[in-house]
Amino acid sequence: MSKSRSSSNKKKVKLLYLTTQVEPFLHISSIAGWVKQLIQAIDETQEYEIRIIMPKFGIINERTNSLHEVQRLSGINIPVRDEDVSLVVKVSTLRPTRVQAYFLDNEYLFQRKGIFEDEHGNFYPDNHDRLIFMNKSVLSVLEYLQWIPKIIHCIGWSWALFPMYAKRVYKKGTLLSKAKYLYMHDDSQFQNNMNPEVFSDVHEKEKSPTIENFYALAQQYSDYSSLFADQIKTKVDHDANQISDSKQNDTSYFLDLYKKLLTDS
Repeated sequence: MSKSRSSSNKKKVKLLYLTTQVEPFLHISSIAGWVKQLIQAIDETQEYEIRIIMPKFGIINERTNSLHEVQRLSGINIPVRDEDVSLVVKVSTLRPTRVQAYFLDNEYLFQRKGIFEDEHGNFYPDNHDRLIFMNKSVLSVLEYLQWIPKIIHCIGWSWALFPMYAKRVYKKGTLLSKAKYLYMHDDSQFQNNMNPEVFSDVHEKEKSPTIENFYALAQQYSDYSSLFADQIKTKVDHDANQISDSKQNDTSYFLDLYKKLLTDS
């Protein structure tokens, strides 16, 4: 039997990337290109069934990127503090792979020209609601798709709270109870004036929503974590499960790390 036939018949491991940016859909920093290169390289191994979930910011061109609405996933109401907010899900393909990218959208939360800042560089006052919406929407999408990842790789501060959400908020089911979490941190467009209500669902309102606390919580609830050393300017504690900064561009390093996570499960 050929290697390609053997790889195609082997059951693939479900791997989810949660990111704010990936080329060609959105480029905020060099991380967007790095994410695409990593996903392409992992996909080429034919060992993983990969999907991406990210916000559908207003500056993402739907026509250029061939986005279309997923009718069966749209119209779900996501509770954000005291309101139900309607979720619209769109999908595209990360070329040249066949990896599907799902986009979380709501016209009031994301249809604006900026990402986390307005044209004057001011942090949007509702960024806390946007993060709550993003984190809760992921579980709803996975549940409706009946697609349960073994590994969830969170990239960027906007996904720092997801491992905690999955482990503390979603205790009612086993949807993500056995998933392994990796978190890679960057502080692009973060400002230390986030509304403390961002922690309302996870009962951490006594904490200040600083970049240090975002990383500390991600590190606490993830199996492995890392700083993008050229981006973050703060000092945080390191532990034995710290991803090596020197190996972040080494695809084989992540392949070994993913396999270690699966072995440890």
